[in-house]
Amino acid sequence: MTLRKLLATAGGLALLLSSFIAQAQSWPITVKDLDNRTVTIEHKPQRIILQDGRDIFTLALLERDNPFASVVAWNNLPKKQDTETWNVLKRKWPEAEKILDMKFSDQGNVDLETVISRQPDLMIAQLRAKPSLVQTGVLEKLDALHIPVIFVDYELHPVENTLPSIALLGNVLGQTARAQAYIDFYQQRLDTLHQRLAGITKKTPGVYRADCRCRWPG
Repeated sequence: MTLRKLLATAGGLALLLSSFIAQAQSWPITVKDLDNRTVTIEHKPQRIILQDGRDIFTLALLERDNPFASVVAWNNLPKKQDTETWNVLKRKWPEAEKILDMKFSDQGNVDLETVISRQPDLMIAQLRAKPSLVQTGVLEKLDALHIPVIFVDYELHPVENTLPSIALLGNVLGQTARAQAYIDFYQQRLDTLHQRLAGITKKTPGVYRADCRCRWPG
C-alpha cells in the first residue's frame, strides 16, 4: 500500500467514525465489534478482563483518571515485554500490581475457570486471538454465561481497524467524547500530511513502520 493510499484509507475512516461516535451514550447498547459480531452490553462495564494487556494503553486514552479501575484480570504483557513502560504504569497507578495476571498465552489461550471466577461483565480480546478462543470453546462458554466478549484489532489490519477499535471501546466504556477527540487529533495529523504531499509527484518506495512488538504506532 502506498503512503497516499494509506492516508486516504485512514482519512476516510476518521471521517466516517466522526459521525458514528457522536451518538449519545446510554445502556444497554448493541455494538458490532471488529469481527462483525453483534454484542449487547447491558451496563457500563465495571469488571473487565483484558486478553491482551497492551490494550490498557487504549483504556488509558479513554479512562484517563485510572485505566485500571475496572480491570479485574489481564495478561500483563507490559511487565513481560516492556519493563520501562510497566514501571511508569505502576508508579502512576500502584493498584496495577494487585490485578490478577492470568498469563494468557500470546495465541489467546485462557483459563476459563479463572475468567469465570473473576465475575467479569466484559472481556476485551484481540482479533488475532479468536481462533484459539473458538477452538478451546471459551467464546461459546462465555456466551452461554452471558459474559460479553468484544474483539478489537491493532495488529492484523492496523490501518483499517485502529480507529474503529478506539471508537468501539469509546462507545462501550461511555467515553465517546474522548474517543472522538483522538479521532479528531488523528484526522488533523492526516490532513497535515495530505497538504505536504499534495505537490509531490516523484515516486518513492512505500515504507511501513512497525515497532518490535508489532503494534501500530500512535
